[in-house]
Amino acid sequence: MKNVNSKEVSVLVSGPFNEPFDYVLEDKNTNFNVGQIVLVPFGKRKIVGVIIGDGTKTIPETKLKTVLKVYDLDPLPKPSIELMNFVASWYCVTRGLVLKMILSPIEAITSPDFEKVYKINIHNENEIKITNKRKLVLDFLLNLDIGKPQNDIIEQTGVSKAILRDMAKKKLIQEKKVYKTLKLNPYFLKNSKENKKNYDFLNLEQKFSVDKINDSIIKTKSDCFLLDGVPGSGKTETYFETVRTCLDQGKQALILLPEIILTTDWEKRFLKKFSFAPLVWNSGITKKKKKKIWLSALNGSAGVIVGARSALMLPISNLGLIVVDEEHEQAFKQEENVRYNARDMAIYRSTRSSSPIVLASATPSLETFYNAKNGKYIHLSLPKRATGATLPHIKLIDLTAHPPGTGKWLSPLLVGELENKLNNKEQSLLFLNRRGYAPLSICNSCGDKIKCVNCDTWLVDHRSKNILVCHHCGYSRIFENICKKCGVEGQIKACGPGVERIEEEIKEIFPKARLIVLSSDTMNNHKMLNDTVEKIKNNKVDIIVGTQMIAKGHDFPNLKLVGIVDSDIGLSGGDLRASERTFQVLQQVSGRSGRHSKKEEDKGVVLIQTFDTQNPIINAISKNNRNEFFDKELVSRQYANMPPYGRLASIILSSRLERKLEIYSLKLLKLAPFFKNVKIFGPAPAPIYFLRGRFRRRFLIKSDKNVNIQDVILNWTSKINTPNHIKLTIDIDPFSFM
Repeated sequence: MKNVNSKEVSVLVSGPFNEPFDYVLEDKNTNFNVGQIVLVPFGKRKIVGVIIGDGTKTIPETKLKTVLKVYDLDPLPKPSIELMNFVASWYCVTRGLVLKMILSPIEAITSPDFEKVYKINIHNENEIKITNKRKLVLDFLLNLDIGKPQNDIIEQTGVSKAILRDMAKKKLIQEKKVYKTLKLNPYFLKNSKENKKNYDFLNLEQKFSVDKINDSIIKTKSDCFLLDGVPGSGKTETYFETVRTCLDQGKQALILLPEIILTTDWEKRFLKKFSFAPLVWNSGITKKKKKKIWLSALNGSAGVIVGARSALMLPISNLGLIVVDEEHEQAFKQEENVRYNARDMAIYRSTRSSSPIVLASATPSLETFYNAKNGKYIHLSLPKRATGATLPHIKLIDLTAHPPGTGKWLSPLLVGELENKLNNKEQSLLFLNRRGYAPLSICNSCGDKIKCVNCDTWLVDHRSKNILVCHHCGYSRIFENICKKCGVEGQIKACGPGVERIEEEIKEIFPKARLIVLSSDTMNNHKMLNDTVEKIKNNKVDIIVGTQMIAKGHDFPNLKLVGIVDSDIGLSGGDLRASERTFQVLQQVSGRSGRHSKKEEDKGVVLIQTFDTQNPIINAISKNNRNEFFDKELVSRQYANMPPYGRLASIILSSRLERKLEIYSLKLLKLAPFFKNVKIFGPAPAPIYFLRGRFRRRFLIKSDKNVNIQDVILNWTSKINTPNHIKLTIDIDPFSFM
């Protein structure tokens, strides 16, 4: 990181600011680095920022304010500064907002926890009487250049705090207060030769993949790998071996998981593999723990960090490997505030850190599949299950030929297979990606559909809690069987199934079966999920009813049947990625079946209920022919000039004032640019027009791939003043079209 050679510095402050402000350094004789974290006056406030260069010299020094404090921390690493600049530029947001994400939690900087560290000071040893206890301390600190924390010394020598204070006072040892970080990763404390493990337990494809990635780690090459394996192929065990190599090189590893909920089982596997726990970063950990992890990332002592998308913003100082597990997941795209895709930005981060990145998935995103097919990414294939198990037998159940009974949702064929598995003491999973009891409640008397007061969406019936809930804004109310529109009592009818309704049906058919429901409503904390997963693994559950939460990341050895209750959900959406997402989730959940079945007669079974047996998605899954589906989807995208062949962006306008929103959106339309290779659609009411109390209109911008769509949008929107009641949001490479 380059030095700042001037007493005037440019400081970027965290917040909605894109350009830096000039300040004067009080200590004019000290050189500071770009990335140094400082506290500066800003109007009537004090605000944290980073030095990004020398001052501009455009304002006389006498008029500049002075930097209040230079924090005694390592500067932000250069790749973090570069990531900040790139995210801001790519997603059309201010650099200060991205910086705010990087400096979170701000308390790690402004109010860190301190600990006392002692270092030997042998200059006065001959002038002071050395007691036995003092000698214990001196012997312990001998040859330790960086010193030791107070608690470690007390633990190892048995001396008291008073002895240490007295020795510091007599200058036998030096006392220093340092920020409290997490202890150095145990792996870094051993000789790398001792850590070298044999991975003969891996199959040939896994070994080949490990060797290729390890070569890039050792040579510090920023290669992008697609680790593409069928469900159960051992992708996690494969990239664990590359994490081991990264640690052997004395580097830090970052592993991104799409959802917090995936980390519980993953952590156990990691601990078993490495004999130490990774640092877990997500919204569920305390602020105190976050402060320590943030500082540990910055000072290099954090060996392995695993977390959700926000972990990408940690200022990791010595990054040697990034893994994005389940890279296809939509959860990597942040849909609020700074709208960024953590997977895409992780690829950029790897290039700036000269470290490889591994994108792991059984069902890659179409963009990743395309890049691997064209040689932009290195494609590593794991075509077999790591356990040697055969892939499950997949059958379609035509609901037009084998319909469920009246008021039921499970075909007799699926019920019969469930009974067969129960008799064999084998586990079954019923998958339905709908929470609650029913997605819609309607009055039989007047036909009124019960909607949210804040959104243009139906309230979902959660019968187990006797409430109706909006899954978009969180609004809820007690369920009362009285229509608020016509006043008729007892005529509210639940339409369609949710997991609670399937649970009810199973209890009627198999009253003695041990049943569990896995959804975000029933598994609302880590302990509950962890306990439930252990119950399933220990065969204390017969039938699991689950949403997308259960579709990936879990390995249940005795699970032999997966029943997909409603495979037609999502097949007919107007969303660009609707068919891709539907295929991915159905393929993932199918992969839960028979993961340890090595005999043909014992192989897992997947039954897919559908009204559309000729649908290409359903057919591709039934034939286990993913590549054929992706190739057809790519042809469709190419014909329409959609990603990955073209580019998309959205402008979302929202306001509580409907008429003023309409007027503003038409004014913006009149200023729309005209380019041959750029098409602008809208402003159209968003599919969910009224959301969280605001009316919404959308522009969709489509362009050729070589167009700088960001410049087009910024030049366009800069021509109009946006009033305070209008919120204008730019979404580059949108995932959601709602």
